[in-house]
Amino acid sequence: YINAAALVYPSVPTLPVTGNYGQQTRNAVSEFQRVYGLPVTGTVGPLTWYELASIYESVERGNFRQTGQVQGYIINR
Repeated sequence: YINAAALVYPSVPTLPVTGNYGQQTRNAVSEFQRVYGLPVTGTVGPLTWYELASIYESVERGNFRQTGQVQGYIINR
C-alpha cells in the first residue's frame, strides 16, 4: 500500500516488499503521514490505514486524479 502512495506522492519512497516492518517502512509511513497531514507516528493506525487503503484502491483502479486533472467524459461520435 505504501508503494501505491509512492506513485502519487514522490517524496514517499518505494520499498521492497519483505514482510518486515523495519526502519525503511517506518520512515516511508512517517513521510506519508507528513505529506497527508496526519499525525506523524511512523506506525499505521486507523487514520493512516484508511488513507493508504483509499489511495491504493484509487491507484489500482486508475481513478486517482493528479493535481489539476478534472473528471473526464466519454464522447460518443
